[in-house]
Amino acid sequence: MTGAALRQSHRLSLYDGRQDYPLLAREGEPWGDSPWVFIERGATGDRDWLTEGSARTKSAQVWVLATPDLTPRIGNGTCEALGILIDLNRTLYRISGEAELLTPQQDRYRIDSRADTESAETFAVVGDPVPQTLQQRTLHRGLPHIHTLDAEGRRQWRFLGNTAPWRESYQAAHGRLWLRLVDASGNRDF
Repeated sequence: MTGAALRQSHRLSLYDGRQDYPLLAREGEPWGDSPWVFIERGATGDRDWLTEGSARTKSAQVWVLATPDLTPRIGNGTCEALGILIDLNRTLYRISGEAELLTPQQDRYRIDSRADTESAETFAVVGDPVPQTLQQRTLHRGLPHIHTLDAEGRRQWRFLGNTAPWRESYQAAHGRLWLRLVDASGNRDF
């Protein structure tokens, strides 16, 4: 673990004082700085990793681990702060319905449970990676490309922590970025 991000394969669980809930991640993949979203799958009560960032799911409620700089804003639903995981420097929220988590720059992560459809948007960074030695994040030779999988719309980006206007995806960028998908009706997912 590095700060509030998981960089290697891992096994985590949440404990509510009565029961331990394993957090399952697909193939033990590393997680970044965006909110981590979990849903309950099956009769066992296990919380399964859904995505990192914005999410839309048919599940009745979701559990979100978010960094303390994010401020919840409740839409049509409830957002309950369940506690703080000190080792992860994250707050655990249980969200039912619609809520947003706002950054200090007023960028937002949209969380929607009880939705008609499931989130299907996935981003992939494609490029020539440098073999990992001491770096925590994947480094690429040259500029990698960001591909949107299973989604329609236009991609936009801006530098993390910057309030400059959003730029279209055909403009080159490097460093830490916010990335969003804007669909035909103007809805945005981060």
